[in-house]
Amino acid sequence: MNSKVLGGGKQFDMLAILNAVGHNPLSSKDLVIQDIITPIQKITKTEPGIRCNKNGKTAKLQLYEIVLCLCLEEDGVTLIDCASFVSGTCTPTKFVWLLPQENSIGVSDSP
Repeated sequence: MNSKVLGGGKQFDMLAILNAVGHNPLSSKDLVIQDIITPIQKITKTEPGIRCNKNGKTAKLQLYEIVLCLCLEEDGVTLIDCASFVSGTCTPTKFVWLLPQENSIGVSDSP
């Protein structure tokens, strides 16, 4: 998993940011959207998008992807707040870290 993202000439390690606040893939703790967005926003100074999908075995909603958005109209490396639709696949309810599995049913990006 590549957790480093470029933005304004900086690199951000998403796992390190989340580990620093006690959120990591080995935790069985349920998460809510702000558990992921808030620590990343504090470091990057922009709001990330997060995406979830449904675990094929447990049917639980799980964290699938963290997205940092770039402004292509300027220089292509300046971070900007992600639009709300980017996080449309994670509901305000609880979800878990992406679990190892054979079958995962993706959740559509559209509401």
